[in-house]
Amino acid sequence: MRPKDGHRAGSARSSARSLAMVCRGGIVVARRSMDDAAWRASASSGCEALAARVAHSGAARRATQAYPIAGSAVAEPLDVRPQVIVAAVMVWRAAHADEPANLDEVGKIEDLSLEQLLEKPIVAASNIEQRPKDSPAVVSVIDGDDLRRIGARDLGSALAATRGIYATNDRNYSYLGIRGISTPGDYNTRILLTIDDHKITDPVYGQAMTGVELGLPLGAIQRIELVRGAASSTYGSSALLGAVHIVTSTGATRPGLHVSSTTTATAETFADPAQRPDVALFGQEVSASYGVVTAGGTDVFAAGSYLRAPGLRAIYMPELASAAELCVDPQRAPVACNGVVRDVDHEEAASAYLGIHRGGFRLSGLASTRFRQIPTASFGTVIGDPDTHTTDNRIYLDGGYHAALGAAELDAHASWDFYNYRGRYAYYTPPDDGDPSYPAGRSMYHDAATSHWLTGEARLRWRRGELVDGVTDVDTIAGAEVVAVPKAYQIASETDRTDHEVQIAAYGQAEARIAERLVASAGARIDVRPDSYGASGSSRLGLLVDAWHEGRLRFTFGSAFRAPNLYERYYFTAQATQPTLQPERAYTYELSAEQYLGDHVRLIIAGYRNDLDDLTQLTMLDNPGQTAGDRFVFHNGGEADGRGAEAEIEARWQGTQLRANLAVQRSHDETGANLPNSPHTLANISLVVPLAADRARLAIASSFVGHRNAPSGAPIDAAFQTDVAVEVPRLGAEAVDLGLGVSNLFDQRSAVPGSEEHRQSAIPRDPRLVWIRIGLHL
Repeated sequence: MRPKDGHRAGSARSSARSLAMVCRGGIVVARRSMDDAAWRASASSGCEALAARVAHSGAARRATQAYPIAGSAVAEPLDVRPQVIVAAVMVWRAAHADEPANLDEVGKIEDLSLEQLLEKPIVAASNIEQRPKDSPAVVSVIDGDDLRRIGARDLGSALAATRGIYATNDRNYSYLGIRGISTPGDYNTRILLTIDDHKITDPVYGQAMTGVELGLPLGAIQRIELVRGAASSTYGSSALLGAVHIVTSTGATRPGLHVSSTTTATAETFADPAQRPDVALFGQEVSASYGVVTAGGTDVFAAGSYLRAPGLRAIYMPELASAAELCVDPQRAPVACNGVVRDVDHEEAASAYLGIHRGGFRLSGLASTRFRQIPTASFGTVIGDPDTHTTDNRIYLDGGYHAALGAAELDAHASWDFYNYRGRYAYYTPPDDGDPSYPAGRSMYHDAATSHWLTGEARLRWRRGELVDGVTDVDTIAGAEVVAVPKAYQIASETDRTDHEVQIAAYGQAEARIAERLVASAGARIDVRPDSYGASGSSRLGLLVDAWHEGRLRFTFGSAFRAPNLYERYYFTAQATQPTLQPERAYTYELSAEQYLGDHVRLIIAGYRNDLDDLTQLTMLDNPGQTAGDRFVFHNGGEADGRGAEAEIEARWQGTQLRANLAVQRSHDETGANLPNSPHTLANISLVVPLAADRARLAIASSFVGHRNAPSGAPIDAAFQTDVAVEVPRLGAEAVDLGLGVSNLFDQRSAVPGSEEHRQSAIPRDPRLVWIRIGLHL
């Protein structure tokens, strides 16, 4: 919140949702029976075997030094040199020169035809493994090698290459838009994110992190799956816009030691008002993973990463050029406000992960930390102060068991999660003695949230070849989930409270072939929170029609909900009465057609409708005499509707890969006005071509995001970007990889919409970046 009348109006975190329409949409998903024994045998031995269910992300603590600044401490990152790690790996390689890596067990994705690739099982649609062809919901799949090849920096940028998806970054957090819905400032609360069936959503903010803050090394991702629309009947609360499922690597799918070092620098052609250097270091990242399957059959996989990114040396934002504002330089000395902030774009993150599988048992653990300066002076903070920043820390442990019980299968898992957010924001009030110096009048505003929660889930799946005459391939699932939150703590200037809650859910889904060319599916789930909204139900219905040769029609309907989180219910002091907040609702419909042209080409056309009700909004009460926190309240009341159409083509042949998609849509609120940050047109095209007898690969990707508006109504111009990368794998003794790439090849200057917390309507995106990656595979 921006300060008003000399005080801060609530938490800096709070205005992320202030007075903006919050929307979500959905599409039902369904399953197909997997009684085909031949396919199951093939899937279990393939490059993405069933063993590839490992919870993964990264972990490590942030190594820092502290030095005093006017009564506070500022984190100074330690200088970790990638060269030291690379040198250590070279020594390890020499010591194990006679032990070749077992690479034969892992197939090369680029060598598979599209038909072979689409036989590989997916999980996102129904939270069970099934072939993409058999799912009534079309699932987008991104292979881990593909996202690393083009130089994707985080989950959001990887997903933005898929149909109807776009990503934004306000230089603090990253946000994902699905089918025209991405309210600026909303922390991805309407998207559910899982890592190997482990839900990442925290109970305080209910956020799904898609940027560096997720804490998941990209080098450990085996594939990413995205299902669009309402998935609450499968996953519960928050799965409104869609569900993202990350499948991590295992010792079987990514054996041996992999180490890489990536250095990124700006390389600008056009002059910028910030007068940045044309070439400057932007960031450096080191990642490593090790996978092995022991002689006793234990599968072990570990991964970690470390990122240190100074970011842009200077950023120009004209709204910050105000004589009425206080601006400071990196040494905290007052300077003229000319709209330029310098050396306050730093980001640092570290992560580590370990996964172990043996027989039907699995155990995984994740820990990550991330520090981010905020150069945008959001929430009315002092412009250019280097001490304004946020920190995110996450840990989880997850253990599971899978067993075959005759014709049935049992899956059960239990987990413990920890999440901590801390924010420090610099504000200035002139001191009473008239001393104009800074930071004499500076005050540091703190807010924080810490939560612990326990989850237990069990589900039973059973299949029958025939139920009654004419009803075959019956596949049924029943399950239950319990989430206990023993402690969720929020603290800020006007909030200091600890909450606890319990969530209980039961669900079921069934699928059957009711005619030779027709598969029907249905699912339902009920979620209960006794201390909040009570009970909320979700449902889905789906039809899959084998309409013609290698062609399928899919129709899906779904209802979904998003429960109010603890932040919305209790953050402001006025919200002692806000346990009455009710869940948001979504009703979604989709009709799609899919056609395969031989083994190499797939075409998809889809149309959809989303109807959204009871959207949560933050409103200021008309009581000027009250304190800031008492003047704000969340309530249900917004509505939104979305209509759109999408088309996609995907092709693979002889190592060449092509993917292109186009999406057009319109999403509006109850008044008929377009939603903010809702581009009418999205388009992507990517091409990977083998070079020099497949000794190298060239990857080119272009994206277009159409015109959109900021919450203030200010127009944001359309953005076009092209990325190019060349990969030379297996150099020398097949131990070295070399990658060279350029992001934003034509140095386009574009922006993303700001939110209610920003003075500026548009926040600049990065200019041209050049990166080089050196990898070792042992």
